Amino acid sequence: MKMSRYLSRMDAKNAELRVLKLTLVGIGLCTVLNTWVLYRALSSRHTVLVPAGGLTEQASVTNGSADQKYLRMMVTYVANLMWNYTPSNARRQFEQVLTLYDSDGYAENLKDYLGMADDVEYSHMTSVFNISEMTFRADGESVLLRGDLRQYIDDKLVENRKAVFDLGYQVKDGRFNLKGIREQKD
Repeated sequence: MKMSRYLSRMDAKNAELRVLKLTLVGIGLCTVLNTWVLYRALSSRHTVLVPAGGLTEQASVTNGSADQKYLRMMVTYVANLMWNYTPSNARRQFEQVLTLYDSDGYAENLKDYLGMADDVEYSHMTSVFNISEMTFRADGESVLLRGDLRQYIDDKLVENRKAVFDLGYQVKDGRFNLKGIREQKD
């Protein structure tokens, strides 16, 4: 009697061991399948961005670079904010340009842009800049803007000249960031 009881318990343990082995193999297969699906999902993901300037055609942006169409659109957007203003919208536009800087650039340029907005509001200055040429440099981090800059104070033309601006940028984590804007003197 004891031997049959012992054999039935051994059979039960062996059956339990087979079920546990089958469960372990099933969990292993599920883990491998899950890893494969996750890898495919991460390698083929797409993020849809609606850029600040309003993109009208398809462009591609990766972690460290961007399509020429996207860069042209963003540079044109920055140029319009920086040099096409009136006293009533200058502060708002300069604040919008500040949002395009990364956190370090924002802190560095905040005082300068707000000071420019104060000067524009005080002097009642209006500015218009028409881009005639946009040249991307080989380094992939700056662009030269050439065009005509006209500035008015109280509807009187005070300056009409050819201007060249050097706009530094970088694409970081799929986002367009300004590095700096300066005017080049001839």
